[in-house]
Formats: sequence, C-alpha cells, structure tokens
Amino acid sequence: MNLIDKLVKDITINIKKNFLPDKGFAIHQNGDYRPDATSWAIMALSNANINDASINPARKKLELSQMPDGRVPLKNDQPRAWWPTPLAVMAWHKEKRFRDNQNRAVDFILNFSGRYWEKNDSITGHDPAIKGWPWIENTHSWVEPTSMAIIALEIVGKGNHPRIEEATRMLMDRQLDSGGWNYGNTTVFDRQLRPMYESTGMALCALYKKVDKNSIDKSLKYLQNKIQELKTPFSLGWGLLGLGAWRIVPDDKPDLIDRCLKQQEIFGTYNTLHLSLLLIALTAENGLVDLIK
Repeated sequence: MNLIDKLVKDITINIKKNFLPDKGFAIHQNGDYRPDATSWAIMALSNANINDASINPARKKLELSQMPDGRVPLKNDQPRAWWPTPLAVMAWHKEKRFRDNQNRAVDFILNFSGRYWEKNDSITGHDPAIKGWPWIENTHSWVEPTSMAIIALEIVGKGNHPRIEEATRMLMDRQLDSGGWNYGNTTVFDRQLRPMYESTGMALCALYKKVDKNSIDKSLKYLQNKIQELKTPFSLGWGLLGLGAWRIVPDDKPDLIDRCLKQQEIFGTYNTLHLSLLLIALTAENGLVDLIK
C-alpha cells in the first residue's frame, strides 16, 4: 500500500468514527450532530470515491436541518448562524434527489448579504460598502464565509451572477498589500494586519478563474513560502487547496499531510472538519471547486 492509499484509509476510519446512530456526523467522537461536520464528511468521503453507506443517510439528516427559507443553520434554535448553508449546497451537489434542497439553499444565499455601509476613513482600511457574506445574520461580511459562498455558487453554475462579481471585488479589496488575507480587514487604525494561512487558502480557492493571476501573485507566493511550515490541519488543508486551485502542488504533498496526521499522537484525534479537509486536500488534484464538480 502506497502512502496516499494508507492516508486515505486512516483518515476515512477516523472520520467514520464520528458517524452517529441517528445519522449525520458529530464534530468529535461521542459528540452531537452538527450540519457543518456532516457536510464536510459527505464531501470528503464522496469525493475520495469512497462508496460508504453513511453518505446518503447523512445527506438526508442534513435535509432535516434546512429551514423553510432555505438556510441551514448551525442549530435550529440559532437560525441567525446560517454559515453552514454553503457547505450544505456542496454536500448535496452530487445527489439529484436533494436538488430541491440545494436550490432553496442557493436562493437563500443569493438573497442575503452581510451588513454594509459607505466607506469612511475612521477605523478600517477596506471598503465596507462592497457586499459579501457574514458568519452570522445582520453582521459584516468576512473573507471566509464569502469565499465559501462563492465556491458553493460556482459549483451550481452561478459563477457569473452579479452577487459573485461583487463578492469577488470584495475579496480583492480585502487582499493585503503584502499578499494574503486575514479574517477580513486590511488595516485597523492605519496598522496593516497580518495574513492568515486558512483565510488566504479559502480566498484563493474562491478566486480561481475570476481574477488575473498577476493580481494575486503576492498571495500565492506567500502561501508557497509558508506551506512547508504548516503543521496544523486547518492551515495546511486550506493552504494546499488554495495553491492547488491555481495548479501549484508541492511535490511532497502526501508527506506534508502525513506529518500533520502524526501530530495526533501528541494532540489527539483531529475533528471531523479537520480530517475531512485533509482528505479533500489529499485527493484533490486542483482546487475545491474542480473536485466537487
């Protein structure tokens, strides 16, 4: 068994440990059902060509989380926290029986945005008038939820929608002058913030084929220079996917993922999200959008 096959097998075993008796996945073993963990597990298992009996029951469980207006909140008693909705769109994508659920979630995403207002020179350096998507309803737009919404809408054929065009401008407006992205600001009180690996990876995935490569060259170089240092699953997974979207794949990608997984001996088993992200990064030749298509 080669290294890639071994890694796929080991990661899959640990993801499936979090499959619940009443279907769906928990974020941790013996935890409660969560729609975000369920969506990530579905994407990881199905896209690694693992024909597992848990996948469609998990999609069905995810269907029960959807509210009448199409949103998929983190919990039904917390409807404002609807950021798992783009994840659900991706998880339902390959199964036609859930097409109506997917369409309603897409309509919801297109009809909501983060709060926005006219730019002033008081605190932040970015333009708050450009609409993207927030983590939680009635809050400002941020890089990570905006990136996930763009990716979800791209895979269902909405890549040329005006909301995507504006959200693309939003991400480019939030790119740091030195390269990369953080959670969403560029400067605060005239001090430039530092980039974050995961935010940069998500943004690069979302921007593939939407901007000229020259316009994000500094961000690609930032990740290329840092990728060998990344040891946590969230940073490494998104770092690999962000580079992969632009056809930049480290020759030692399996070794980097193997090194990351071995840290579980010290820190304990990674959660469903992190394991799923690593499995997708391992099996994706390019970016997340290409994989899900």
